[in-house]
Amino acid sequence: MKTKKSISVFLVAAMMATYLPVIPARAKEKITIAVYELTAKEVSAGMVSILSDVLRDAIFQTGMFEMLTKEDMKRIMENMAERQQVEPDCSTDACIAEIAGALGVEMMITGSVGKVGKTYVINLRLISAEMANTINTTSLSCPCEEDVLIERIKDAGLKLLKVEEARAERDAQAKKQAEAKRKAEEKARKKAEAERKKEEKRLKAAEAKRKKAEEKARKKAEAKRILEAESRKKERSESPPTAYKKKPNKALWWTVGLLLLGGGAAAAAAGGSSSSSSGGGGGGGSSDGGTTPAPSTGSITVSW
Repeated sequence: MKTKKSISVFLVAAMMATYLPVIPARAKEKITIAVYELTAKEVSAGMVSILSDVLRDAIFQTGMFEMLTKEDMKRIMENMAERQQVEPDCSTDACIAEIAGALGVEMMITGSVGKVGKTYVINLRLISAEMANTINTTSLSCPCEEDVLIERIKDAGLKLLKVEEARAERDAQAKKQAEAKRKAEEKARKKAEAERKKEEKRLKAAEAKRKKAEEKARKKAEAKRILEAESRKKERSESPPTAYKKKPNKALWWTVGLLLLGGGAAAAAAGGSSSSSSGGGGGGGSSDGGTTPAPSTGSITVSW
């Protein structure tokens, strides 16, 4: 749909520039057009009627025109004939333009198909309803058989309407637009690539800065740890050695005390026996009558 619209726009522009320089550009998408029944010259009317239908179909198939059908055209023409609004032999530009206006079309194609010797001749005219004159003509000769005329009448119609020129202009414009689009996309791609590289560079710089900060913090912590270790070592080397104090073992001291007490009692008993023996043997025999001092009881003091 878009392609057909583009072709119509280009065709209108081309025809306006070439034939209708005084007519302003219209806002319509398609040109309304009709094919006036072609005139037969030295050929059968039936063959010319068929060629007129072929011409209508060829123009319609371009998609660039709004074509008035043969039936609608015939009905309107009959109404005009009944009202005597059309000349019996309408062949002039003014008469054809008047019919085009009555049909409600902007342009009308008219012409003839004839034969000279063995050569067929096709003559076509394009008439503007508004300008009431011919804006383009084309003529083709074909030293050929009748069936070849089908293709030749198509060629003549497309040539008359400058369809190929419109298509070429459309293709050139489409190519130009495609190139502009490609350049815009390439520019956008390069811009996106530049932004990506810029972001990548920023991320790398941020990562390097983070690693640098972490390394700096690690070295600072390591230096602090070393200084603290050196400080503790220095303090230990400068302070005097302290006496080793151990909590006394009470159970051990009780055992030692009991052993000492047991030894003192045994010594006291042994001293008493010896003293008795000495007294009995010399109780009356002491020359000086003195007394022997009693042995003292052993006493052990345990200090906790």
